[in-house]
Amino acid sequence: MGPPRPKPQTARKVLRLWARGQTSRLRNKLPTRRKLLAASPKATQDFACVVGLPVRDGIGDKTSFVSLIGQPFFTPVPPKAILSGATRGLFVVPMQGSDEEVSRLLDWIPETWLEAVRRSDAALLFDHSREGTNYSDERSFAWHQACQDKGLDPRQLLYVTQNRSTPLRYAKWRSQNRIAEGLTVLNDDYFIRRFFLHSWGAADQFFHARKTAFLRRDRLDKRFLSLNYKPRSWRIAFLTRLLKDALWEEGFVSFGGFESESLTVRESDHVWRAGGPISQFLDLSISPETKDYLPALIDKGQVFFDSGRKDEQQKTMRRTLDMHSDIFARSAFSAVTETEMTNYRKRITEKPFKALANAHPFVLFGNFDSLAFIRALGFETFQPWIDESYDCIAEPERRFRSAYQSFVAFQDKAGALLLNDGRLRDLVLFNLEHSFFGVKERYRRQIDTKLHRAILESLPLLHQT
Repeated sequence: MGPPRPKPQTARKVLRLWARGQTSRLRNKLPTRRKLLAASPKATQDFACVVGLPVRDGIGDKTSFVSLIGQPFFTPVPPKAILSGATRGLFVVPMQGSDEEVSRLLDWIPETWLEAVRRSDAALLFDHSREGTNYSDERSFAWHQACQDKGLDPRQLLYVTQNRSTPLRYAKWRSQNRIAEGLTVLNDDYFIRRFFLHSWGAADQFFHARKTAFLRRDRLDKRFLSLNYKPRSWRIAFLTRLLKDALWEEGFVSFGGFESESLTVRESDHVWRAGGPISQFLDLSISPETKDYLPALIDKGQVFFDSGRKDEQQKTMRRTLDMHSDIFARSAFSAVTETEMTNYRKRITEKPFKALANAHPFVLFGNFDSLAFIRALGFETFQPWIDESYDCIAEPERRFRSAYQSFVAFQDKAGALLLNDGRLRDLVLFNLEHSFFGVKERYRRQIDTKLHRAILESLPLLHQT
């Protein structure tokens, strides 16, 4: 006898809300009052998946990447099937932020869930696909210590993160410490997935509107577009260089300012939050451009386009594809300032894909080897029109300076190239079409299938009879 199923009408409604990311409306839609979602891969009849936790200090009540994958891999079912032992399954714990203590996470897992894990009826998947939390050996040790304290087999835990270096670094830590059995660590990015998911429902409309606008334009108002919300140090370095080189007025440039983050500026050469420096790669005091032009940037205050402050915040995903579409159409290319710049392969966000989905080439101020990841999704980048050698430079400060040189060199000729160079125009249109159609197929046929299989195959104890 299989696990109990919700009523068909309820299941259909849950799927519709789930696909739209409207998890706040799922209260009481399933036979539980603890905001739990459930899912079961059709390919494995006796394998179910429960998504969610009661809301506690930022843990739970967040949409999981599992929810975005949806059918045909996961279909909602009541969660009590796993707890009753009627079927084996996977408990998914959505996480947010970057500073959760592992011991606290396990303390807040319901004891009924932990009992199901101990008897090998279930496993725990900690979904950190919303964050690119930095790897640390201390955190790896904490996971294993927490498993020991709770009487859990670490093979029953999975951890999903945006950070592409974490699986290899965790495996290296296990090898150095001669730890035979460990967690399964996987990569996925919730926000990239959600960015493309939001376009799939109206792909034809979005694609044809942008293609028509691109083909019809015969002049450009500005050379480039640069969207900047939070005042991170490399964005400040970029913006002060625009002021120094008199390039600010050549582009559409937005900036959230310092007041929006409750920041104070000390001695005009450091930017601080809550009393600590937020610079991750560059001591701003040794950068003459930043030191000399930071007061002018402070005087700019908040610089937003007509859509207003709320839509300027790049992390806001609602109406992402409509946001600034007219500004994209009136400029030649984008200077994309990513969330961070590190010296290893970490992650990318949805920001460069927003440029591609609006027919924009781009120069990327981001993590090491980011362009390779973009190409792995089927896109084409812009060598030789843009010197992309910066992407291969591991050291962040050198990569920043090289990317800025590429930006300066391209901004002077970008408009003429986008209007007259047939090869570049064809490449831009290819990326535009791939954004709305090709990526969807790549996710469904390759990425989702591979991730789903990796989750199932990493749980040997659940498959033992």
